[in-house]
Amino acid sequence: MRQEAGRGCPAAGAAGPSPQHNRAHADVWVPYDEAEARMAVALAAGGRLVNDADAPSNRVLTDPGGPTGRMG
Repeated sequence: MRQEAGRGCPAAGAAGPSPQHNRAHADVWVPYDEAEARMAVALAAGGRLVNDADAPSNRVLTDPGGPTGRMG
């Protein structure tokens, strides 16, 4: 597959390899009335809350491996 300059994935032009290559960032939207229970499950599974300044519409978490995700 050939990549043309300025087209496709924004990360395609990133300089050098990423130290966390093959990692995914997930954004998950859940109903507000389910958010606390879902957050408890994520934290019990080893997740860590990074930022909840905009809770319950947006919370940033990270897992033990480093990738972040958002729940809102």
